[in-house]
Amino acid sequence: MAVLDLLWLPVFALIGALIPTLLIIPLVFIGVYLYRHFQKHLEGWTWIMLVLLVSFILIFIVSTILYFTPSIISPYQSSTPEDGLIIENPIDNVIYTFMAALFSVFLKSLAFTTFTLPFIFVGDYIYDKVKAKIKHEQGWIVGVLAGTYVTVFIFVLISYILPWFYPSLAYMLFFM
Repeated sequence: MAVLDLLWLPVFALIGALIPTLLIIPLVFIGVYLYRHFQKHLEGWTWIMLVLLVSFILIFIVSTILYFTPSIISPYQSSTPEDGLIIENPIDNVIYTFMAALFSVFLKSLAFTTFTLPFIFVGDYIYDKVKAKIKHEQGWIVGVLAGTYVTVFIFVLISYILPWFYPSLAYMLFFM
C-alpha cells in the first residue's frame, strides 16, 4: 500500500504544477488575439512595444480583478450593526477612493509588466522551439504546448528558486 502512495505522489505533484497552466492558457489566447489586433492597427510599433502593451493590458485587468474582488464581496459577508445604524459614505468619497485605487493598480501593473519581461522572452524562445519541432497547421496547439512548458518552467523557477516571490507579489498588490 505504501508503494502505491509513493507512485501517486508524482501524479499529484504534476497536477498541482499544471493548475497554473489552466489559469494562464486563456490569458495566452487573449494576449495573442490582442497582439494580432494591435499589430494590424499600430503599424509603426516594434515587437517589444506591442508585447509590453499587451502584457500591461492583461496584467492590469487581472490586477484590477484581484484588487477589487475583496471590496466587492466584503459588504455581502459582513453583518449590520445590532442597532441597525449603517454609516453611508458620500458618493464623492467613494468615487475618489475608487479612482485612487485604480491609479494605484495602474502603477503596480506597470511594475509587474517590467517584472514579466524576462518571462516573456523565455516564452517566445520556447514558442519558437516548439513551433520548429511541431509542424502543425493549427497554431493554437503550439500555443497550448508552449504555454504549458513556460508556465511549468516559471512555476518551478518561482516555487523552488525564488520562494520569496509570491509573498512579495501579494504584498506589492495589496499593501503598497
